[in-house]
Amino acid sequence: MSGQQAPDEMRGSPLGPYRVRGRNISRLEGFSDAVFGFSATLLVVSLEVPQTYAELAANLRGFGAFGLSFLALVFIWLAHRGFFRRYGLSDSWVTFLNMVLLFVVLFFVYPLKFVAITFVEWVFGLDSRTPAGAAVRRFTAYEQLSELWVIYGLGFALVFLCIALLYLRAYARREALGLSELEIHDARTIFGHYMIFVVMAVVSILLTLLGLGGALGGISGWVYGLLGPVMTVYWWHRSKRRDAMEAALAG
Repeated sequence: MSGQQAPDEMRGSPLGPYRVRGRNISRLEGFSDAVFGFSATLLVVSLEVPQTYAELAANLRGFGAFGLSFLALVFIWLAHRGFFRRYGLSDSWVTFLNMVLLFVVLFFVYPLKFVAITFVEWVFGLDSRTPAGAAVRRFTAYEQLSELWVIYGLGFALVFLCIALLYLRAYARREALGLSELEIHDARTIFGHYMIFVVMAVVSILLTLLGLGGALGGISGWVYGLLGPVMTVYWWHRSKRRDAMEAALAG
């Protein structure tokens, strides 16, 4: 049995089953997981144990924002993990894109956390206060809100551009990887999926630079809310095409 090749491992996905090519965690993935873990520590409310009840209460007020930003970080990590499970690529181009992605994630953590805190406070009508009870003003001028959406949009766009380019690299190496027609379709679908994220961030940045970011209560931020309906239509369309391909291949 030692001379026989292990059977292909298949896993499910929203598109359909795919063959796992990255079975073992590479040094590149191990290093990436360490960076993601470090990024998660930067999201926590406080690295120190509260010494007083006032400090504990202040930390608990920020737990909702921590949860939102942590979920966003987990989503990025799952996208990263999914690529390496599907293709197991670690060539020089993939390594370069991976390092750029990790660098951007470390930059993106603080804008992500700040936006999450601001959003939670706005939704629940919370007042920002220090453990000493002093009021915290998140913004002292409208221009700061505009600058925030530009900074956040740049980080958001770069993170998902890197992930999209990883899938584009897999598509470029489709012959070497031995991708089936369905797997080629999936690579193109996932590339498009993450490029929609990039486009939404660019639209948000452009609206802000054009001075329209504050319209309708902050349209630059609400643009990201369009991701849900746009993705629903996109995946419905791509799933129909995949079903047609499966039917043609089976026939």
